[in-house]
Amino acid sequence: SLIRALRIFKEEGGNPGNMKIAIGQGYKGKTIKIGVGSCCSEATINVPGCPAKASDILTMLRRL
Repeated sequence: SLIRALRIFKEEGGNPGNMKIAIGQGYKGKTIKIGVGSCCSEATINVPGCPAKASDILTMLRRL
């Protein structure tokens, strides 16, 4: 879902640049800025879901 959202975002002219987006169990319980999925629920900016939907991730990217 994250890859799909990033591809669409880029096709729309968005530039993810050096944006660091955490995803996966390795970030569970860690303090991070941007996270995708339930395992990254501690992130300042989080897209919930397991897995998170590409459309929800895309909405978040557009708001940044």
